[in-house]
Amino acid sequence: LDASPDFLGILQKICFEFTLGSRTFYNGISRLNPGECIKYESGKGRINSSYGYIYYTGEYSQKVTEDEIYHSLLSSFENIKKSYTEVGIMLSEGFDSSFMGACANRAGLKINSFTHGTSCTIGQRIAEQASDKIGSFHHFHNLTDGFPLETKQLRRQLLLSDNLNFPFWIYGSEYFKGINGQYP
Repeated sequence: LDASPDFLGILQKICFEFTLGSRTFYNGISRLNPGECIKYESGKGRINSSYGYIYYTGEYSQKVTEDEIYHSLLSSFENIKKSYTEVGIMLSEGFDSSFMGACANRAGLKINSFTHGTSCTIGQRIAEQASDKIGSFHHFHNLTDGFPLETKQLRRQLLLSDNLNFPFWIYGSEYFKGINGQYP
């Protein structure tokens, strides 16, 4: 095809393991988006793109929906704040955990974040930057050291992540007191 490389597409693949939207690794070559239909008009020598299905009804409705979702998330964290001052978040380099952390921060909760990963990677840097942005106390567990196997290490990890595993924390709270009522 004699297409030159799209270096932004290549960087997206390296950073995210995929390219965003219709971008590919080559300039001038696009990928179809979900629901997109391509038609070639041979008489005019032209390619047209259209969408057969409408996933949203317009910018205004989409904005209203985004606001409803955002305020719903904020109110859920504000409800948590009625009973707790801290929240634990498994923080990855992805958008969803960073967004949840931002909502928790906005609600005024103290955040303890925890990441399992490989040291000295882009993922570690992104998770640490996200931690800084949401103002969390962050712990990075290097997977090359393996997962903790001893009971004491597992207890400390769960305590470090606070109420991250909230149903287990409630159910197992007596278990965590250990010997003589002492926390590990």
